Amino acid sequence: MQRTRLISILGPVVLCSGVVALGGFFIIAPLSSWKVTGLDARSQALDEIQRTQATIDRLKQQNSRISQNEEEDFLWRAEQIGAVTAQIQTALSASAASNGVSLRSITPLKTKRMASVEAAGFRLEFEATLDQVLGFLQQIEYSSPALLVEKASLRQLSRPGSDQTQPILNGQLELIAPFHVGEAVAE
Repeated sequence: MQRTRLISILGPVVLCSGVVALGGFFIIAPLSSWKVTGLDARSQALDEIQRTQATIDRLKQQNSRISQNEEEDFLWRAEQIGAVTAQIQTALSASAASNGVSLRSITPLKTKRMASVEAAGFRLEFEATLDQVLGFLQQIEYSSPALLVEKASLRQLSRPGSDQTQPILNGQLELIAPFHVGEAVAE
């Protein structure tokens, strides 16, 4: 009798303990895993926020430096328009020569208005290999003061009996160069 009574009392206790243990296994373990996953995701998000903030700070510093030197680096400067034109043509000729590009002509075009400055226009006609053209265009792209390509036309020349490993190109570029007249840059 006592045994039955003991079983009747302990049975529900063991059953409740089993339910609690299974509940812990099916509820607490996933919650714990979820918490660890959440903490990892939070840590990764904080790292990303720090990297983004560092990038923002670096870009702000670069913007500040660019803003301070913007006009100095961007604009061609001289006392008169003729002097600006001569400076630009000299720079284009030197760039072409340093890259092995054969300039056929540099023709000044009409002055244009760009945002808050004027820009001198030029049409260049040249011949060069593909590598020479790439070097020339890169030098124009990174020039300081600025030279901006508005139009470009490249055409492959066919030369019978040529032993060139690269195609010879005939090219035309229309460039603009922003300038300021009235004061020369002190060099």
